[in-house]
Amino acid sequence: MNISFFHHLSLSVALLLSLTGNALGQSRNVLFDEETGHTIALQEATRAERPRGPLFIAVPSAYVFGLQGGATYCSPSVHATNSSNAMVDELIVGIEYRTLAGQVVGRSVSRFDNLKIQQQDSYHFYQLEVSHCKGLEGTINVLRCKYVNGDDCGKDVQATGFGTIPLQIKKP
Repeated sequence: MNISFFHHLSLSVALLLSLTGNALGQSRNVLFDEETGHTIALQEATRAERPRGPLFIAVPSAYVFGLQGGATYCSPSVHATNSSNAMVDELIVGIEYRTLAGQVVGRSVSRFDNLKIQQQDSYHFYQLEVSHCKGLEGTINVLRCKYVNGDDCGKDVQATGFGTIPLQIKKP
């Protein structure tokens, strides 16, 4: 064998490795979108805003408390559920409770912090000015909502219209 053969062989191997390396390098920097059949630059995909998802506020249960022979009052249990794909740093909601006739019977402010993804937290023992928990509804006012990255999450908060006391978001 002569030196020319080894020289050609080494050049061929170097060229093949170079082409393979470029193909692998390019494939690592793109994603394939199966819906459109196109490739997307990885930088564009990571810069795109991801949907965050809802943060649910609900009053799934409420209890009547009072001393024997004394006045009783309704105490709602306020729950916040993080169904988004981002951790919530702080969520503060105000709820105004009223009868179906529109009479305001109490207000509460609940602060939820460090709500992890798919985590639920709750607050209890708000004292409303009614002796029963039936026939009430509530309106939520989002006072503050921040994701851990600093983005506002106020628009992601949703009221749950089911439960012991149905809720709705305050309209602007």
